[in-house]
Amino acid sequence: MKTQSLVLAAACLAAYALPSTLTRAESAPANEDSAIIAVIEEEKQAFLALDASRISATWLRSPSSAKIYVFDGKEMRFDGSAVIENHDLENLANERALPPQRRSQFTFTDFRVTQQGESAWVTCHAKWSGYSADTPLSGKQARIYVLQWSEGRWMIALMAIVGLAP
Repeated sequence: MKTQSLVLAAACLAAYALPSTLTRAESAPANEDSAIIAVIEEEKQAFLALDASRISATWLRSPSSAKIYVFDGKEMRFDGSAVIENHDLENLANERALPPQRRSQFTFTDFRVTQQGESAWVTCHAKWSGYSADTPLSGKQARIYVLQWSEGRWMIALMAIVGLAP
């Protein structure tokens, strides 16, 4: 049942984030899996480096950009690039308050990339570890990204993170 819910959620998120019609599809390069994954990895590395400007540079600057978290059956949603950027600044402030050995760590695996014209969607898994207050935490996540070809490069338009049961 949980797997069915996750699949349904993923399909809904992808359908919501993708444009209904593609324009200038010929401008996006074909078979760009490694470039698409590199944007996702850059966003992660920028977070680990506590670099807000690098994180922001990976995101599509649009009111339609979205970051969604689903943990323990609860959704937290951040719509629009300005709101996402403020949320990222809060996350980075929380990370900076921790000693370096307690800061978040991520490992991404199982990338699946699909590109269609100026849009691409990616699913992957992440292993996460970190601290909240003085409590160590870790978990597994399913992630969905939608990227859009804009300004001559791939940019994140949607990041959806679903916490998986331990």
